[in-house]
Amino acid sequence: MGSKAAIVARIREELTLIVSRILGGLGSQMLCYAAGFSLARLRGVPFVMDLRSVGLRKDRPYLLDRLCIGAETATRQQIADAKSSQIAAYDPSKPFDASFFDLPSSCYLDGERFSYKYHAGYEDQLKREFSLRKPIHGEVFDVGIHIRRGTS
Repeated sequence: MGSKAAIVARIREELTLIVSRILGGLGSQMLCYAAGFSLARLRGVPFVMDLRSVGLRKDRPYLLDRLCIGAETATRQQIADAKSSQIAAYDPSKPFDASFFDLPSSCYLDGERFSYKYHAGYEDQLKREFSLRKPIHGEVFDVGIHIRRGTS
């Protein structure tokens, strides 16, 4: 049996993680994922996703499962613990908020972060995470399409 300090340290370590609320269509889901992924890598802590807001609208299904993402779905307890540490809500009046990188190792990220600066330095890892699990029928070739239907 370990010392009391070792037990407390182990419990703190288990409670330390980044939770990102995933929402919207595929583009928004990827932005939410990228921000949480990058902050977790920066802090050296696990990253999990809060999927409770995904799929509430039929035209916004959960699509990250079609990609090679490594994050798991957060449990209710993990969400509660992260929210009790700090909730970091996105402020749409700031295209980029550098204080994002000052967030603690245990927090709940809420909202899309549109700037590439939130995940700068992790592009190669995110490209691997965002690669398709299954190839598109037939030959596979690189194609990029982005269609904005509005922000609602």
